[in-house]
Amino acid sequence: MIVATVLALAMAARPATATAAEPFRIASDGQFVVDLVLDPQLDPKVRKDLSRVLRTLVGSEPAIAESKSARHAIVVGAKSFPTFSGQYDALPEDDSFRIALSDGDLHLVGATPQAAHFALYTFLQDLGCRWFMPGDIGEVLPRRAGDLAWTGEPRTETPDFSFRQIWWAYGGPAETAEDFRGWLLRNKVAFPRINHGHNLTNTVPPKEYFESHPEYYALVDGERKPTQLCTSNPDVIRLSIEAINAYFDKNPDVLSYSLCPDDNRDFCECANCIALDAGGREMDSGDPIVTDRLMVYLNAVARGIQQRHPGKMVTSYAYVNYSTPPVREKVDPHVVIVFTTSVYCGAHGIGDEHCESRQKMKKDLAGWAKACDHVYIYEYDPTPYNAELPWPMYGTHARAMPVYKAMGIRGFSFEAHNSWAMLFPNFYVSAKMMWDADQDYDALMDDMCERFFGEGAAAMRAYYSELDRAMRVFPTRVDWGQDDYPRIFTNAVTAKCRDHLDGARRAAREGKAKVRLEMVAMGFEYLENYLVCRNAARGGTDYDDYKQARARCESLIDEMYAINKDFIMAKVARDYLDRELGSLESRRYARELGLVNHWMLIGPFDNTGGRGHERVYLPEKAIDLSKSYEGKDGKRVEWFEFRGREWQGAINLALLISPKDWTTAYALCYVTSPRKQAVQFRVGSNDSIKVWLNDAEVWDKPIPPGRQLKLDDDIVPVTLPKGTSRILLKISNLAKSWGFCFRITDEAGRPIEGLRFSIKP
Repeated sequence: MIVATVLALAMAARPATATAAEPFRIASDGQFVVDLVLDPQLDPKVRKDLSRVLRTLVGSEPAIAESKSARHAIVVGAKSFPTFSGQYDALPEDDSFRIALSDGDLHLVGATPQAAHFALYTFLQDLGCRWFMPGDIGEVLPRRAGDLAWTGEPRTETPDFSFRQIWWAYGGPAETAEDFRGWLLRNKVAFPRINHGHNLTNTVPPKEYFESHPEYYALVDGERKPTQLCTSNPDVIRLSIEAINAYFDKNPDVLSYSLCPDDNRDFCECANCIALDAGGREMDSGDPIVTDRLMVYLNAVARGIQQRHPGKMVTSYAYVNYSTPPVREKVDPHVVIVFTTSVYCGAHGIGDEHCESRQKMKKDLAGWAKACDHVYIYEYDPTPYNAELPWPMYGTHARAMPVYKAMGIRGFSFEAHNSWAMLFPNFYVSAKMMWDADQDYDALMDDMCERFFGEGAAAMRAYYSELDRAMRVFPTRVDWGQDDYPRIFTNAVTAKCRDHLDGARRAAREGKAKVRLEMVAMGFEYLENYLVCRNAARGGTDYDDYKQARARCESLIDEMYAINKDFIMAKVARDYLDRELGSLESRRYARELGLVNHWMLIGPFDNTGGRGHERVYLPEKAIDLSKSYEGKDGKRVEWFEFRGREWQGAINLALLISPKDWTTAYALCYVTSPRKQAVQFRVGSNDSIKVWLNDAEVWDKPIPPGRQLKLDDDIVPVTLPKGTSRILLKISNLAKSWGFCFRITDEAGRPIEGLRFSIKP
């Protein structure tokens, strides 16, 4: 943030009757001694909020007018407000604002009405008001004193980052949406209309063009698919320009149109598109890097819209196999890049120098910043698929923000989760640091704890410091999901946090501080019970204790949501908790659950681009355990036997078959039933799966986003014949974790008695 006493503005103002050393009196003995003069352009909700807060602080109603009287006043408005007589016209046209004293009045003036709102809430912050989270629980107002004075410094503020966005990946409750909008405004979180989001094929809609012009779309495995555009096609470029021009005709206030590719890797394999690639492969998937080909398209479209809409821009993500900057192509000045952090560590930031992954990101980002005038960051907070558990990113963000500022990054889009009980410090610190990247982080955290937790402040400051320390010192890259929770939040870490939290609860025994501490305590108890469940993976939890801890996790989710829908996204939390613990149950409790852990396996076969799921490999055509086949990269593969330990029900293919990324494998067993009966095949897989019973395909699950191995993720009713039947599974993996679990149950999920499993007929 740029804070300045602007000489030109100071000289333009008339001599003030109060100075920074002289408090500006607002109320005395419970009565206002100044009026409020409010610009009609201010949002009516903001006008109402200002009156409410001042009434709470003073105890009486402030007088509101739209023009000055003889009495001194607090004047709030955009620089165009006539009362300011043009003296603040030098304010730049952005979110900048000025707080100034002029002839005994206090001026809260913004370059725009929105910036005037920011000036107003900064003034209230000077008076001690805070909004740490939405709703009444997050609001901190000083106790009513009767006398009220402003003792802040006259200043001009300009945000360090022009684009400051926090939004919900899974949405939020409709009934709390207005509270969230209020929280954003009070914390100066706002952004210009630079659109982003996966939107490429929507620009040339497949429903309009695919049937008549399949050549407009990506050639994948010799077939045109409407999942990406063929960006080298001249007609695609022409149609894109026409569509974007039409969009800007209708939406003149939008600065940039989103041309972010769709969220898949089906990039065109035609000769013209491939010829535009500069070589290289993406580090995780091994897919060809397509940045340069996309830049050719983006540049052409950006240039093409300038005649009709000069200055307008187009946006693309830097994402997956187009995360790295272009090698050959220049970036047109009218191209915006939103750099996503998806392929880098999910716990650390570029301010954490020990994190090799984030330092690789810093290098890639520096390349983009050098090539492009408009670079923004798309960050994930918390890491996706984390079951809404605590994920302390506040320190990570504070360490990274000054580095981003020095690199010339223009702003941030935080894909966040509406689970404030666990995550509110992340969002609060992000909001504050996006405005002022160089502010004192320790002072910010001290202020948060003192005002939010009252007498429990010191203990809570230690609590949050310990969580941040655990995250910061973790030595390796952290991927999306929950895998690293037990390694980050060890027993030693959680014991210290529990001591700090209990100390805070003893110190703050009443009022809002107690309610807030109970909120945090519920979130932390959720983490503690979750870790008890995860300890089962190391054999540290018997099945009854596991079930008790899991039940407590689920009840805490429900309790938090019942108290306040903003405390936790209950449905999302339950879903991803079920995915992770379902996987864990399959790994540890095979005997109790009736999981099959004796199989014949074969692989790897190729699954590049996720296309192996639909390819028919020879094991699907005929089973011959004596044969070998050509697998991935020409390697010969053959069937081999795997028997898990008695407790092991999840088959970890990543440990059994190499390479594991972008591969397909098959698993075979036989089941003998004493009678014909209706049963359920219960399957979990990471990633996609097909299931055959004898010669019939009974289940086909293509790869959904974020699929993890989960007990009973797919439930397939089948009729099991009397006698011996063959069960064949096909499991395809994108990258990283890979495996499956399988059991046969009745409708209630109980193992079927009398079944016998084997690896031979």
